[in-house]
Amino acid sequence: MDTTMVQRLRMPRALMMMAIAAVMMLVLAACGPTLNTKLTIDDKGAGSRVISLVITQSDMESIPGGAGVIDETIKANVPGEITYHGMSSGADGATVYNFEITFTDPADYEAKAQKLLDAGGVDKQASVTLTLPKKPFAEGARIDENFTSADLLAWAANALEAKLGSDTVSASDFSGSGEVTVALPGQDEITDQFEPIDAGEASQHGFTAIAVKTGGIGSGDALTRTITYTLPADSYARSPKDYDAWIDSVTPDGGKAEKSTDDNGDTQWVLTLPEGDAQAISAQTDTALNTSGTSLEVTTEPDSENPLRSTTYVTDTLTCSTICTDSGVIRAEHDVPEGWEHLTESGVDSDTGKSTVTYSHMVLVQDFRATTTIGEDGGGEVAYAYTFSKEDDAKMGKDIAAWVKGDSRAADPKRTEDGDTVTYTMTFSGTAEQLADSVGEYIGAGDPIDTGIITKSGESMFTTTSRFQTSFSAPRQLSENPPAASTWTVKLPDGYEAQPGTVSSDVKGKTSAKGSSVSITTTEATSSAPSVTGEAESRNWVGVIALIVLLVFALAIVFAIIALVRRAKRRSAQAAPHPAPNGAQFAGAPMAAGVQGPTGSHAAPPAASGMSAPSAPSAPHTGQYPAQPPAQPPAQPPVQPPAQQGFGPGSHTSVMSAPTPPRAPRS
Repeated sequence: MDTTMVQRLRMPRALMMMAIAAVMMLVLAACGPTLNTKLTIDDKGAGSRVISLVITQSDMESIPGGAGVIDETIKANVPGEITYHGMSSGADGATVYNFEITFTDPADYEAKAQKLLDAGGVDKQASVTLTLPKKPFAEGARIDENFTSADLLAWAANALEAKLGSDTVSASDFSGSGEVTVALPGQDEITDQFEPIDAGEASQHGFTAIAVKTGGIGSGDALTRTITYTLPADSYARSPKDYDAWIDSVTPDGGKAEKSTDDNGDTQWVLTLPEGDAQAISAQTDTALNTSGTSLEVTTEPDSENPLRSTTYVTDTLTCSTICTDSGVIRAEHDVPEGWEHLTESGVDSDTGKSTVTYSHMVLVQDFRATTTIGEDGGGEVAYAYTFSKEDDAKMGKDIAAWVKGDSRAADPKRTEDGDTVTYTMTFSGTAEQLADSVGEYIGAGDPIDTGIITKSGESMFTTTSRFQTSFSAPRQLSENPPAASTWTVKLPDGYEAQPGTVSSDVKGKTSAKGSSVSITTTEATSSAPSVTGEAESRNWVGVIALIVLLVFALAIVFAIIALVRRAKRRSAQAAPHPAPNGAQFAGAPMAAGVQGPTGSHAAPPAASGMSAPSAPSAPHTGQYPAQPPAQPPAQPPVQPPAQQGFGPGSHTSVMSAPTPPRAPRS
């Protein structure tokens, strides 16, 4: 059934009557069978088409075997889409053969008509457009077909011609059209018709545009769908409550509808269906479009040359004949993943409502990182890391690994997982010559390539300045599948520190230099590889060592001087006389009785020969602490008194202490 209805120009009724009369005169004048048709349709779209094949008595007389042969031939060849009710008698001795096609709706009617056309060898695509009174979208009823009853009975004409011979009956004899009557709901029976049938009067107030947008295709998630209806402002003004109520009636549980006004003043509704699979989405769309047969098919085929490239075909079958105007348009839209390329679009088939859109897409490289580690001898290491989603890796892990490795003879890439992503890394290391060969082979250069070099450009007492240069080479894989983001990093030898102000690159991106690492980061899909140059500083260890030697020598001299000074002081201290300790008594001086001496308390020895030791005068007590004693003279060697001859049987030597100096009075 047509999904895009074309509004037809209608002839004035007077001209139509004249045309019908002319046709009837030709029919009556012509020889051969006559086909009468009555088409009846109810308000649900169901109905029947009754066809009467009338053969006059005079024509029947020329047929060998008469009416029975025709009856038997029809019974032997009748298709299942049409019912043969047998023959009956007509006016003036004519024989009538009665046929009937019953249908449940316009789509069923159209399908059965197509089967009959095919059975009769009629090269035509059956089309039935039926407008029924349905508030708020239409008033009145109208039917439009593109076939005739003769087309529908072509199989019978062919069978009779084959049975009786073309000299007796020819298929062209069945082209005579008789009376055509059409009965539509809510209208008087229409009799002034001719074929193909185009009858009835209807006014439409349906949607002028419907957009059906499907999301989630190719993502592995549930499908989403929104349906946007556009209704002219004057149509909505006729019956706003009826339109709002209809939108509410087709909104499924879990869905929602939002109304707005577009820039042209027309009323729009956006109906959002709940997520689901293709079958569930199609069933809900049938309700939302007041139709049947809605479908969504998504098929994907791998590319024979590139394992990561695929072609996806999205086929929609959508119709809106009962809610759109004759000129109303329905279109399918798709929300596909980033990176999908729209290749072709078939457009909507006006007969089936089917449209197919073709997309080409690659498994997306979410992130790419190239790292070149420069050795001081020109060798080093080059690593290429490709990051994919864990979901893509689960589906195509082997294909991804093969794609990353390419034609390289190196070891398989190393696979690592991090959260929701998986990274495959190809690593090459060796001397400058080995790197040039292995990296050149991997990127598909055909010849060895330079990976990076660092050379000394200046020197100071403590610092060496070097200039580095790295020309990255993009693997051929990136030209097939540019990454969403990429980072190109140069790592200098240990001990080198890149100078940010000197770093430059020929590719636009964010440049960062920290320590011995320089990175260029791009956040757009590109396969361009940068060349990076800059300066780096490192320690001049010869100068540093020389400085250390000088410092050590200077410190040694300082320590030597300090040692000499200390030795001289010790010698001076040993040569100088030492004062007696504070409070010590002169050797050989007498000590007053009860005075604390250096070795304790001593009592005065008894006086010899009747002489007593002189006593020190007593100082008045003032209640204050005593003043410091005066400095004592240097200690003198004790003087040994002469030996005294004792009395009695023995003798002894008596040593007398020096008298204690008087104390200073308290202040």
